Amino acid sequence: MTRRGLQALLVLVVLTLGDLDVVWGQTPPPAVQGLDQLSPEERALAERNLERWKRLTPEERQRALENYRHWKSMTPEEREAARQNYRRFRQLTPDQRAQVLKDFQHWNELPKERQQELQKAYERWQRLPQERRDRLQQRLGQWESMTLRSASACCATRSAGAR
Repeated sequence: MTRRGLQALLVLVVLTLGDLDVVWGQTPPPAVQGLDQLSPEERALAERNLERWKRLTPEERQRALENYRHWKSMTPEEREAARQNYRRFRQLTPDQRAQVLKDFQHWNELPKERQQELQKAYERWQRLPQERRDRLQQRLGQWESMTLRSASACCATRSAGAR
């Protein structure tokens, strides 16, 4: 076989066995669809966790990317606060964790306007002097411990005294 024939045979073998892109020195397509659309840092993260990444649905992948981008946009102080919250969450009993998740889901289901109202009320509460908050919490505890009859009597007495 001549040299030219050998080269032609080699090219034919490479073309039939390999991807044309790889033959020409270009990178092969990503093993998982969509990796090529990520930033180099995001792609490296996905490739380090490739098996887990492959198991995710496209929606789960999008959510994971959004969470990662949000984390990267946080200040070091915000990240540390998030880590501490996570540690505290992990220390809760399973029932307490379930309640927190239920409450969080309920919060997310509230209309945005209601969330904003509650957030503002919380901020007002935080601005109250500690003594005032303590006194309000004490009264709330007293109110919650009253029976229905004693609560009604209390309200009736206050109403009569206000006249």
